[in-house]
Amino acid sequence: MTFLNPAYLFGLFAAALPVIIHFLNLRKLKTIEFSTLKFLKEIQKTKVRNLKIKQWLLLAIRVLIIIFIVLAFSRPTIKRFNILGSNGFSKTSAVIIIDNSISMSAKDPKGNAFNEAKDFAVNLLKYFQNGDEVLALPTSLENDNGLNSFTNVKSAEVELEKMRVSFISYDLSTSFKKAIDILKTSSNANKEIYILSDLQKGKFFNEKISLKDFSKLNIKVFLVDFKKEIKRNLSAVDFAINNQILEKNILLNYTSQIQNGKSDLANGIASLFINMEKISQVSVNLSSGEKREVNQEYLLNRSGLIESTFELEDDDLDLDNKRYHSIYIPDKISVLCVADEPESVKYIKLVLASASENIMFEIMNPKLISSKNLSLYDLIVLVGNPKMSSAELRKVIPPNKSLMIFPAYNSAKNEFDQVLAAFDLGRSMPINSESFVEFEKLEMQHPILNNLFEGNKIKNVESPQIRKYVRINPANSLQSVISLQDNYPFLLEKKTNQNKIFLFSISPDLSNSDFPLKGIFAPLILKSVYYLANQNKSLQKYFPGDEISFELPQDVEYLDIIKPDGVEEHIKNDSMKMFKYKNTDLIGCYKFYANKKLINFVDVNIDSTECNYSYFTLSEAVKYLQKKNVLATIIPIQNKANADFVITQARLGSELWKYLIVVALLLLLLEMLIARNSKKEISIVTKND
Repeated sequence: MTFLNPAYLFGLFAAALPVIIHFLNLRKLKTIEFSTLKFLKEIQKTKVRNLKIKQWLLLAIRVLIIIFIVLAFSRPTIKRFNILGSNGFSKTSAVIIIDNSISMSAKDPKGNAFNEAKDFAVNLLKYFQNGDEVLALPTSLENDNGLNSFTNVKSAEVELEKMRVSFISYDLSTSFKKAIDILKTSSNANKEIYILSDLQKGKFFNEKISLKDFSKLNIKVFLVDFKKEIKRNLSAVDFAINNQILEKNILLNYTSQIQNGKSDLANGIASLFINMEKISQVSVNLSSGEKREVNQEYLLNRSGLIESTFELEDDDLDLDNKRYHSIYIPDKISVLCVADEPESVKYIKLVLASASENIMFEIMNPKLISSKNLSLYDLIVLVGNPKMSSAELRKVIPPNKSLMIFPAYNSAKNEFDQVLAAFDLGRSMPINSESFVEFEKLEMQHPILNNLFEGNKIKNVESPQIRKYVRINPANSLQSVISLQDNYPFLLEKKTNQNKIFLFSISPDLSNSDFPLKGIFAPLILKSVYYLANQNKSLQKYFPGDEISFELPQDVEYLDIIKPDGVEEHIKNDSMKMFKYKNTDLIGCYKFYANKKLINFVDVNIDSTECNYSYFTLSEAVKYLQKKNVLATIIPIQNKANADFVITQARLGSELWKYLIVVALLLLLLEMLIARNSKKEISIVTKND
């Protein structure tokens, strides 16, 4: 047995007090003279003998009451013995989970939360001995392959030293479940999990992950809170370019969203950088819990990759102060038109040639499409079917290329259906040639139609008269931009994470309509080219740790990857058409090159939910875990300086003070009953006298 408060054992000397008081009372007792009658004398002797027995019994009970109370205050525990060990402790297997999310970078004059958690973890290692198994596990689970088994104390200390705050953000239940899986492999008697975290609500425990399958492991979970009081912090939670059509010499309009989570009234400077050059800055002031949008502009006077950065000045939590958004403006837009007859696209050629010197237009016979490197073009225009099946079309046309698709004036239904099937656009129906139809509905807020007509009013649109067109039953992923009077689409759009597709229902010549002669034709075609050729990668959001995947152009042997910190990676392509990249541990723009040509770029930003700085208290966290049926002994460490006491107590076993108090109370009740009866007997004896 071990006593956690051994100093209280000196109180056992108090057990002598009832004995001393008893003997003092004996001196004060008066001698009772009995009657001369013999039988009365014998009765009195018997009663006195019984009374003395009860008094000695009361004395023993009173001594025991004091002993049990003193023992309860000294907090005895039953020690677990290990036959193989010399110190009486069972061997221990422990996983130390350190929250290294960005919220742990919060700082105050004493330092940041993460460094304090690391120092605490290093001190924890002092409570482990030779033969114990220890593993330090970050919540980001970086270097996951090397964190699948236990190490010794020395190796755990090395791992702790290497840990850094990470932009990769998982909730605690992910690393908690991994810790359980590792503990299942251990045969040691003591199994422990230490969670060192700021207990951020949004990143605490995921209810979808089951944590009910480890009750037989008898795991002890120690919770330690490292939250900081954030007095001044603004977070950048969103950053976007509002322009849908991008070209040189236009005014880019940026909208950023700033949030003041739970801090006091905060002010700061918000800056816009273009390719690392500061363009503008504004002052912002937000009260606690407030969100605000900031608008900034930049005259786009350059081409190539435009890396835009929105940045807030330093505060109590710096890692949530930046967001990134990149676009690509080609120096010249290369448009390839694949058509059987060049005459069918002459009007498109005239529009593009007369409108801008930045557009290069090339017409190619469908027979040559397989031999052409289509990755060199920004936009591909398909007129009709280049005599290929849907599978052949998918193989030839790069998946990241935007398309503008027209049926040819003489397209056969089955041929055009091959084009539709190749890009999952739906299917065609019998061609309508019964009567003229005109425009019925235009989505005037679409980028190619917005501000194209005075007042954005449909009545100002000069509709073509369409004699013959392909009725299209579109797939669910398509959006109607312009529809006809019979509710069939004239222009459809499909957006994917890699490209955009425009699908027209008529040919771009005069064979089936007067569309090329109408005033809407030239601006619609021109704006469509700019819109489709635009590489504004805003359709899919990537967070740190996400996998970036995209299809590669043909004949790519090596890829060069430039990470946001400037570090370059040279990767060989093992004949894979789909390239996958997982090393996204930083925020910023990742650039992918093949043969020194930029083939893709991806912006990685922090998850805005990480900026929700709402926290559990230790008691709330314990109740939350109990409510979620986490079947383990959950032990909060309220006082970090007293952690060794709490850990030792948990390892040594169950405390006995509760049981000792119960025994002391029962003895007290028994003492009261015996004492009451004894008083009655004393009074009877006295009366008989």
